[in-house]
Amino acid sequence: FLPLSISNKEQGDFSMVFGFPGRTQRFMTSHGLKLELNQLNKSRIKLREEKLALWKADMDKDPAIRIKYASKYASTANYYKYSIGQNEGIKRMKTVEGKEADEKAFQQWANADAQRKALYGDVLNQIGSAYANIEKYNLGTVYLNEAILGTESLLLAYRMSALQSALKAGNEANVKLAIEDLRPRVEAHFKDYNAASDKKVFAALLQFYHQDIAKEQQPESFKKLVQKHNGNFQKLADEVYSKSFVVSQQQTEAFLKNPTQKQLENDPAFQIVSSIIDNYRSNIIPQLTESNAKLAQANRLYVAALREMNPNKVYYPDANSTLRLSYGAVKDYSPQDAVRYSYYTTMEGLMAKEDPNNEEFVVPAKLKQLYKAKDYGRYANKDGELVVNFITDNDITGGNSGSPVINGKGELIGLAFDGNWEAMTGDLVYDPEFKRCINTDIRYVLFIIDKYAGATNLINEMTIVDNGNPGATDAGATTAAGSPTELLNQAVEEAKTQLSSGESKVKVKKKDGKKRVTVEVRN
Repeated sequence: FLPLSISNKEQGDFSMVFGFPGRTQRFMTSHGLKLELNQLNKSRIKLREEKLALWKADMDKDPAIRIKYASKYASTANYYKYSIGQNEGIKRMKTVEGKEADEKAFQQWANADAQRKALYGDVLNQIGSAYANIEKYNLGTVYLNEAILGTESLLLAYRMSALQSALKAGNEANVKLAIEDLRPRVEAHFKDYNAASDKKVFAALLQFYHQDIAKEQQPESFKKLVQKHNGNFQKLADEVYSKSFVVSQQQTEAFLKNPTQKQLENDPAFQIVSSIIDNYRSNIIPQLTESNAKLAQANRLYVAALREMNPNKVYYPDANSTLRLSYGAVKDYSPQDAVRYSYYTTMEGLMAKEDPNNEEFVVPAKLKQLYKAKDYGRYANKDGELVVNFITDNDITGGNSGSPVINGKGELIGLAFDGNWEAMTGDLVYDPEFKRCINTDIRYVLFIIDKYAGATNLINEMTIVDNGNPGATDAGATTAAGSPTELLNQAVEEAKTQLSSGESKVKVKKKDGKKRVTVEVRN
């Protein structure tokens, strides 16, 4: 295992991240970037913005709804902000223009030699043609995920699909399995569900689906349903939410006690989601599958050509959830004029964000006590502060959460958990000016284990390295880590933990080299 360093970090200190980044697209051409910018991100932003606004209005009016939807709101807002940040980054960095310049130079290189022209001369046209066809059908995927399955009632109805198949086949064993799978999902669904709020989202998002998806790509049954209500999606929502059992926990549970194929297939919510998904599988997926296969083949040829064009350049492969290493340094950054973010944050910042009415920002009483007493033990920095997070310019993406961050001596100094908003283009291009990896400082992790949780038995199993840390003392003490006083404090904390678990006799021994401390408690 890695030794853990509680030494101070300074601007420019070496950092290295080991992890399993999920997916990047650094070889994407200008055609793909334009699709991300002008179609995919744009539509995600539009749909999520509407959903968030409708939820927020109800959450502001009713505390009960706010509690139910707080987590869902935060989750939806996360990718909404990501899409906005990615678009802003693409524009700020002029990424499309840069790719177009690279592609122009590539085309000139390919055309300069007859053999290269025959092999590579048409590859960019092939990529452009594949993207042009993808653009025609890709909104179907986005709107299925964001608008249709992004509506809670339709998502629950869709989850009844396996049950419908089992009922249709008359397979009682599979019916039973499907019901067993659905019951906990139904319970979790209705625990944080408000039908009135969901109904508003249903009406708004289905209207967007009808307006924005090419009419020939919509199922006939859905178009007839819209026509039946004269394009009034509020009336359509009124009908669905008054007749569907999936908007009521009582009715859904009653159905699961005695499910029938007829009742499920006649449910209006199930009919809508089934027709749209069946249509998607029949008419949209085949088009996208064919175009994506052509794109993958052309992309492989393009990357091979780039490597031939630049034989002295080392190209690293895109992330694919395999082990990768990224080296960098502890580094602050400036997101805009007159604004600069320090390379670390402290307990002071954590306490400033305390909000007892928001479960994500509640600070436990014991943590507040430790903060008030400045009882940070040996985990404080040279200025007596407890560092919570720090940033580096390591290259990470989704899948890196929890990755170890080590220093130049191979010692663990933190855990990566996020990236900054200004670098949401990271999956497409690395931006050294703005890209930052946000890490939890290992000193804060150890502080929580040791001082907050009192799990000194775990601390004792670790190799903790301190290469000179003047601030690393207990509150009110001036002793360095490893001194008799520090050993005594550790022993006392461990004894407290054992006593609190019900032990009446406790004996704790600590040693560091020739220094030894024993704490014994009897009765």
